[in-house]
Amino acid sequence: ICDSEDVLEIYKKLELDDKKIFLFYIHDHVEDETSKIISKELVQHLTFEFKKKSDCILKTVETYVDSIDPDTIVALLDVISSMSTQEKYLELIKEDRALFLNLGCLLQALHKIGKSSSESIFTPIQKLEVLAQTSEASSEFEKELSYSFKTKLVKSLANLSHRNKRNQELAREMEIMQSIFECTNADARNPLIREWSILAIRNLCEDNIENQDMVRSLTKVSDAPNPLLKEMGLENGMLRIGKK
Repeated sequence: ICDSEDVLEIYKKLELDDKKIFLFYIHDHVEDETSKIISKELVQHLTFEFKKKSDCILKTVETYVDSIDPDTIVALLDVISSMSTQEKYLELIKEDRALFLNLGCLLQALHKIGKSSSESIFTPIQKLEVLAQTSEASSEFEKELSYSFKTKLVKSLANLSHRNKRNQELAREMEIMQSIFECTNADARNPLIREWSILAIRNLCEDNIENQDMVRSLTKVSDAPNPLLKEMGLENGMLRIGKK
C-alpha cells in the first residue's frame, strides 16, 4: 500500500467483505505514526469513493442502497478521520474542498434526520444512565453503524479547518458552523463529540475575523433544553428535591 503501483487496481477488484478488511488494515496502518505513508493515488481514491457514496448512510434509516454497503462508508470515514490527525496526510486531504463540503453537508443532513424522529439511529442519546455507563456495559446502540459516526465527521472537520482559510470560509458560507455548534452537547451515541466540536470552533475562528464576528453576533434567545439537568433535578443552578 506504500510502494506498489498495482495496489489501487487490486483494491478496486476486491469483493465487498475483502474490501472492508483491507480498509481496516489501512486504518491501522495510518494510525501507526511510525509507518510509511500510503500512496497518494490510494489516498485520493479513498476520499473520492467516500464522496461518491457517503449519502447512502442517510438512507439506512429505512433501507439500504442497492450495491452500496453502509459499513464500507463507515470504514472509509474511519480512514479519513485518522488521516486528518496525521500531518503527513493532513496537507494532502486539506486541499480537497469537495471532501470538506461533503463532510459538512453530511453532518447537516444527520442533524435533520436526528431531529425529525426520536426513533432514528442518529438521534442523540442524552439520558444520564446511558452517558454514565461503565466501559464494561453493553448497549445495543453501540453496535449500530451510527455509533461515533458524527464524532468522526466533526473530528475530520476540526482538523481540516486548522489554519486553512478556505475551509474556514466554506464552513461559514455553507452554514456548517451552525451544525457544529449543535454538537456541543453530550451524546452517548457519539463519545467525545463535545470536545471535538469545541476544538472545531476554535480552529474555525483562529485568525478569521469573519468567523469570530459570526460567533460574536449570536444572540441568546433562551436557555437550551438540557435533559441531563432536568433528569438530575437541576434547574437554573438550583437543586429541586421532590417526591417521586
